[in-house]
Amino acid sequence: MAKPEHVPLYDELVNRTDVEFIAGGAGKNSIRAAQWMLQTPGATVYIGSIGDDANGRRLKEAAEKAGKYWQLSH
Repeated sequence: MAKPEHVPLYDELVNRTDVEFIAGGAGKNSIRAAQWMLQTPGATVYIGSIGDDANGRRLKEAAEKAGKYWQLSH
């Protein structure tokens, strides 16, 4: 839970050139591990939503880079 004085830190981190964005989070990482263990393409599914903003675009780009299928609806 960021306080107002912490907000500038987010922009600083996002604008660094040595940052790698990975589509993840606790649930997504659990599914990723299960998929790896099963070794069967498409054996797992993760459902979620992203915002229509810069962070949502970064998440979509990171998932596409990892070879994941996206179906977006607004």
